[in-house]
Amino acid sequence: MIGIILKTAKFTFIWGVGYRYAEMLQSNGIKTALDLTRADDAWVQKRMTIKGLRTVKELRGEPCIPFELAPPPKKAIMSSRGFGIETGKKDDLKEALADYTDRAAFKLGRQKSLCSVIQVFIQTSMFKTSGRYSGGISVRLPVPTSDTGVLTQAAYQGLERVFKPGYAYRKAGVMLTGIIPESAYQPDLFGTSLSSEKKLNLLKAMDILNARFGRKAAQMAAAGTTKLWGMRRSKLTPRYTTAWEDIPVAKA
Repeated sequence: MIGIILKTAKFTFIWGVGYRYAEMLQSNGIKTALDLTRADDAWVQKRMTIKGLRTVKELRGEPCIPFELAPPPKKAIMSSRGFGIETGKKDDLKEALADYTDRAAFKLGRQKSLCSVIQVFIQTSMFKTSGRYSGGISVRLPVPTSDTGVLTQAAYQGLERVFKPGYAYRKAGVMLTGIIPESAYQPDLFGTSLSSEKKLNLLKAMDILNARFGRKAAQMAAAGTTKLWGMRRSKLTPRYTTAWEDIPVAKA
């Protein structure tokens, strides 16, 4: 059956084979896709590059690109946003970092990983001609963790070391690195952990709530509620296909 399809298929139906390749193949006596599968590999690679050779192998039924049901775990997780307004208040920066850390920790837990380093940065607007500042620092944790509370405290430690009063900050962010799978972590002889079992169960419950009811259904109080520093969303594109309240209403 496959042979019949390849014998009747036109080159233009084959991914990566355009009219120029089609003309070249026909001038070399290759009239059908079936003929192409019988061509010499070295000749195909010379005339159609390695991508063309992969296409030919795929036509033969030889997979060249591994099929992945899920993307591989991330080696670094970053969470960062620009502020809707400039702020020079350390408390605003702490709220923002707590919010961003919560987002990053959620992604970390979702891929069942732990991290040993959190990087923190804050900066003013890059478009300023004066009063510009950008600071960043890495905070290493005693043991790998995915505990949002522990990561937030580490982010605060980093903020204390890079914050400079007198500047109007426009952006902040965190990045989790030194990531390993939960199953790969081996505690020391005394089983040192930064989180109690009760606290870890609480964090798992929060992740379940957020996965079921959407992000921010449950979050750390340190992330704030008003978030006056948050991004401006007055010109956000309506969610016509995902939110009932954004569906336009036709009036007679």
